[in-house]
Amino acid sequence: MIIIAEFGAQELSNLVWSMATCAYRDDPLMAAISSSSIAHIAQCKSQELANTSWAFATMKVDDRPLFDALAAQSMITIPSAEPRHLSGTVWAFATLAILHRPLLEAMSAAVQAQISAGIFGARALSNTAWAMATLAWLDAPLMTAIAAASLSSIGDTAFRSQELANTAWAYATLAVSNEPLRAALAAQSQVTLYGQFRAQELANTAWAYAILACSDEPLLQSLASASLPSIAQF
Repeated sequence: MIIIAEFGAQELSNLVWSMATCAYRDDPLMAAISSSSIAHIAQCKSQELANTSWAFATMKVDDRPLFDALAAQSMITIPSAEPRHLSGTVWAFATLAILHRPLLEAMSAAVQAQISAGIFGARALSNTAWAMATLAWLDAPLMTAIAAASLSSIGDTAFRSQELANTAWAYATLAVSNEPLRAALAAQSQVTLYGQFRAQELANTAWAYAILACSDEPLLQSLASASLPSIAQF
């Protein structure tokens, strides 16, 4: 534990990221990493902030002083953040149900700018939409931008079953109706349902279309057929 005092921002971030990746949780060590990370927060770049946020969220460690510090520094480093840093950070806050309004507002502006620049990929789009819906944060301009960007990339291999299900779930949860996006998600879901969708993704997709009061017969039939072999996992 004493050696933690010798760690800098990057070492702390790498350590806690490795722990989360290996699913190894040591609460005294996490507390020490948190304390030291707060002390070094001004040295953190967007990658360290995103990795630390992700690690604590993945291990379900809700450390509010740390996340307050991460939010404050994230708002400073947003101009240099990559799409995965932005989406990863907002995903972490949503996973722990931490609604930090100033951070969400800053993240929304940055995400929309990166979408306009054409650099926000499928996973980042899906994770951001999922996070906003999980936090019940309806930002209409952001959701419109995510829908437009998703429409242009739904056919890509990067838009996999998880991205399709999470996007459909997010728009349904926020009660945002976007018919072109709905139709595109339904069409692509039918292509990728078999052998790719897990039980939760099948259930989330069915739920989303029910909430949106959408009767897409071909999709519903495909969902039913794909669910049969996986029903024991439900």
